[in-house]
Amino acid sequence: MNFVKFDHKYLGYNDELDHKEYCCDIYGYLKDHYKCIGHCKYYSSGHEDHIVYIEFINISYNYRRRGYGTAMVKELLKQYELHWDYKFTKEGRLWYESLLNRNIV
Repeated sequence: MNFVKFDHKYLGYNDELDHKEYCCDIYGYLKDHYKCIGHCKYYSSGHEDHIVYIEFINISYNYRRRGYGTAMVKELLKQYELHWDYKFTKEGRLWYESLLNRNIV
C-alpha cells in the first residue's frame, strides 16, 4: 500500500506495567489528501526496545479489510521484532491467522 502514512508517538513509560508505550496514527490517502483512518497502540517490555507487542490495531469500520492493519504490521516489522500476546478478538484471531497463512508474520 503506497498510500499509507504512519505517525508514531512515544506515550511514555508505564511504571506499573514496566514497559514503554507507543501509539501510531494510520493515514490513508483518500481522494486528494491523507485522512486518519485508524490507530495502533504497542509497547516494548522492560529494556528490550527492539521487541514490541501490539496491544491493539483499530481501523475505522468503513476502511476495514483494505490492508491498513496489515500495512501497520509491516511498518512495525521494519523497525522492530514483533511478538504477540495472543489476546485477540474473534475478528483479530482470523486476521492474525491470515497473516500467518500469507507468511507476513
